[in-house]
Amino acid sequence: FPGHGDVTVDSHEDLPIINKNKTDLQSLELYPFQELINNGVQSVMIAHLNLPQLDENKIPSTLSYPIVTQLLKEEMGFQGIIFTDALNMKGMTNYFKDGDIEVKAFLAGNDILLFSQDIGKGVEKLKEAIQNGSNVVVKAPVPVVTYYDNTIVFLSNGDLTGTEFENEAVFYEYVFN
Repeated sequence: FPGHGDVTVDSHEDLPIINKNKTDLQSLELYPFQELINNGVQSVMIAHLNLPQLDENKIPSTLSYPIVTQLLKEEMGFQGIIFTDALNMKGMTNYFKDGDIEVKAFLAGNDILLFSQDIGKGVEKLKEAIQNGSNVVVKAPVPVVTYYDNTIVFLSNGDLTGTEFENEAVFYEYVFN
């Protein structure tokens, strides 16, 4: 998501740009995703694409709140699990620092962050973001975050902010240790 077919750059090597207006995107790139969502697809992978007409910040779709949350979840109605593409691809690492990528991907609304370049730094930066209350929303009645083999997983189905936990020390121990 939101459609990787009309690019000339491989996101393993750099960040592809798709310069189409939203109407054109809806008729071609977004159309199959909307049909899948309408028919109950349960997971979607976000591609590393620059779609400046969908996010004025001109950042990769993987890190874009307007694309992941506002477009995919809210406008298109997707309610399943959202995976990032591999975060160690050059379409990401050429432009963002390790750790910052993971925080931005999480803040965008992704549930599972795949192949972090530096999982230790990613978890450290996520802890800092939650502790600093930087509009981080941890989604789960009992927040469950785990990491395995360069993948960070957020299991989600509710809304709690990092500052709303009665015992944050227990939360951090449970989530990150």
